[in-house]
Parts: sequence; C-alpha cells; structure tokens
Amino acid sequence: MADPPPEPTPWSPLEPAPAPAAPPGYVPPPGYGPQPGYGPPPGYGPPPGWVPPPPRPKAGSARTGPLPLHPMGVGDILDGAFKLLRANARSVVLISGALIVPMSFITAFLGRHTLGGQSIFSVLDDPSAVDQSSARAGEIVLLYGSVLARYVLFPFFIGAALSPIVEASYLGGERTAGEALRITSRVLPALIGAWLLCRLLWTFSVVFCILPAFVVSAFFVVVAPALVIERLGAVAAMRRSIRLVRPMFWRVLLISMLAGVIGYFVNNALGTVPQLAAVAIGTQYAWPLLAVGEIVGSLVTLPFVAIVAVLLYYDARIRHEGFDLQLMAADLARGGSAT
Repeated sequence: MADPPPEPTPWSPLEPAPAPAAPPGYVPPPGYGPQPGYGPPPGYGPPPGWVPPPPRPKAGSARTGPLPLHPMGVGDILDGAFKLLRANARSVVLISGALIVPMSFITAFLGRHTLGGQSIFSVLDDPSAVDQSSARAGEIVLLYGSVLARYVLFPFFIGAALSPIVEASYLGGERTAGEALRITSRVLPALIGAWLLCRLLWTFSVVFCILPAFVVSAFFVVVAPALVIERLGAVAAMRRSIRLVRPMFWRVLLISMLAGVIGYFVNNALGTVPQLAAVAIGTQYAWPLLAVGEIVGSLVTLPFVAIVAVLLYYDARIRHEGFDLQLMAADLARGGSAT
C-alpha cells in the first residue's frame, strides 16, 4: 500500500509567503536577461581619478554638538547660538545673573508705585484713585537710570564677559565663569572706553535719524568679542569691527535685527506671567514678581543676543580671513586631523 502524501507545512501570515517554484522542465525564453552591451551610457559617472570631497569641517564639542566651521547661514547662526547657550547654561547664568538679578530687583522696587501701587482691577474700577505722589523724584530718576543700565549698558558687558566662554566652546574647549571674568577684567578699561565711544556715536546718529542709528549698531556689533578675544584696545576694536562687518553689512544688520526680534518675543513669553500677576495683585506688595519676570526673560535673551554677536564675529573671519583654514592648518601642524 502506497504511503500517504506528506502534509503541507503550515504557513503563518506573519511570515513571508514562500516563493513559487518553477515548474519542472522550465527554461527561460530566448533573449531573456541582460542584453549584450547593456550598461550606463558612455561618459556616465565620475571622471577618472575623481575622489569625493572631504566633509566640511566642524567646530563644537560633545556638549554643544557639531557647529559649522565654514561660512554660516542665518539658520546656522541662530541654531548655533541656542546650542552654545544650552551647553554653557551654568556659566551663562552665573555671569548674566550677577548683573541682571540685583538690577532687576532694584528696578522693580523703584517701580512699585506704578498705578499708585494698586491692582489693575482697582484702577479700572476707579481711575481717579491712582496716586502717583508717593513716588519721589529721586526714585523716578533712579528708576530710569536702572532701566537704561539694563537695556543699554548690560548687553555690551554681558556680551564681553561671555565671549571667552563662547570662544572656547565653539572651538571645542571649555571655560568656567571665573576664567571668563578674569580674562574680561584684564581689558575692562578698554571695554568701558569702547562702550562710551559706541554710545556717543549712536546717540549722535539718533539726533539726525533712526536709520543711521541702525547703521552704527550694525558696524559695532562685534566690538565686544573682537576686543576680548583679540585683546585689542577700544579704538582698535571698533576699527576691527568695522573692517569685519563692512563686506557683509546688510547680512549682519538683518541677522542682528532678527536676533533682537527673537529675543523680544522670548523675553515677553517668559516674563509675562509673573508680571501680569504682579499687576493683578498690586505692585506695591507684589513688586518682587516684576523682578522675577525681568530676570527669567533676561537670563535667556541677553546671552542669546551676545552669542549671536560672537558667531557673527567668527563668520566674518571665516568668510574674509580664512579662519577655518587657519585652524585646520594649525591642527595639522600639531599632528592632528581636522574634524
């Protein structure tokens, strides 16, 4: 008696279906398969001796991630600024907070008589109840002075103090807040002189028109990093900034304005809630909330704008002085390899 045929192997739908077997005696038809002479057309493909170009060099470190060591676009600069800010957050907060925190509390305390110190709801119910007489003339003068210091003086000096940290982090190293402050203290007289000269020219330009003020701001946007990183004097740093910015003036102006707009919206987004709470409660007693709103926003926005200025400085040096090639040559001279 013949053996029964073997049972078929069960097939699971989770497995690929077996390929159908060719029937016995099957042969491909004549002419099936690659034809003689089949291939890419003549001249197709890389020319003889061609090798792919090396990857573009990168800056940065494991903490920052790769940063562009080549002419940077707008996205490269803004993304690099956020990466450097995040990677050096501790040092940035220590340096920026040393100036921002006490001044924000002083400004908020001097402004506690805003709306007569009352809640905004009380003022809306009875506008005549607002009494500004409790604010003395001396307090008003100090209030305006503290506001000017925060918006005019601090950005320049915070940018200068952060320049050594950003320089080291961008080039793959690391510096602490103490090291950065020691480096900045050595050029403090030149920093003060450069700030005074830049402010004087900016004020003089504002008298005539707003547009010249933007021109002056753009030409001197990299004064602080150039002065601290290259150890220049006040006038030499201003000349250096003009020399670096002139070939890319419109680009620097637009990126600086864009960074300022981003900082403005970020500052409002972070500081609005505590400031609204202070106005709702009444600034006479809730003025510390005004300070908190200023601190939270400024600790992000002022360092961000300062880091953008440092990256614009390096971008100008890469574009017009071959700074990236200098770094690669120095690395090769040390026996390393450019990354």
